[in-house]
Amino acid sequence: MKIQITEAQVWWIVQPDEIRPVRGIDGPKMVSGLQSVFRFPSTPTEVQGGGAEFLNGRLSHKDQDILITKLAVFADGINVHVPTTTDDAEVVLQHALAFFFDLGVRRPTSEPVHFFQSIIVADFDSSLENIIPKSLLQKISKAMPIEGESQLFTFATNFDASLISNPRWRTVNPSLFRIERRAAASYDVNRYFCLANMKSSEHIEVLTEFEKFALTASK
Repeated sequence: MKIQITEAQVWWIVQPDEIRPVRGIDGPKMVSGLQSVFRFPSTPTEVQGGGAEFLNGRLSHKDQDILITKLAVFADGINVHVPTTTDDAEVVLQHALAFFFDLGVRRPTSEPVHFFQSIIVADFDSSLENIIPKSLLQKISKAMPIEGESQLFTFATNFDASLISNPRWRTVNPSLFRIERRAAASYDVNRYFCLANMKSSEHIEVLTEFEKFALTASK
């Protein structure tokens, strides 16, 4: 497997009543502080529904810069998007939380929703469609109103968290997993877009297992 692109996000979501400072928050101080810490070149843009997005920042960490695609701040949490890995996204998040706690934001009493999203575009040594028997792909193809190439199969799946593990006040479902062919790439390249709500390192391990299974199935 050859990785072409990695991106990552991290969310930290809480009940807003638990973190709001008793005496409120100084908006201009917050904006100028975040611009200073993360070196954002411009003021944030307002997000529909409430919140602010800071774009194109960077954070110095262990003798290198972590580039920040986006840092979004809401009444109920923070979202960080970086063009690298979930490890980098987590470093940015922890610096952001430290800044807000110093600013007077209270630490939540309920457990936050803290989850990652890893995006990987990779070229696989074998077509992942090998996981599905060719006879089944041909049957699917022939059953379509317009018969297409049976080899052109897209693998995609989602996993949904139950209400037991995802309390009603939490408005997100941190349990997505998806693999699909990169539409713009030649079929024989075996390039796939892969998304998962897990750490980048774990995501790579899972994709490696998919590749091993596809290679075995192709023999």
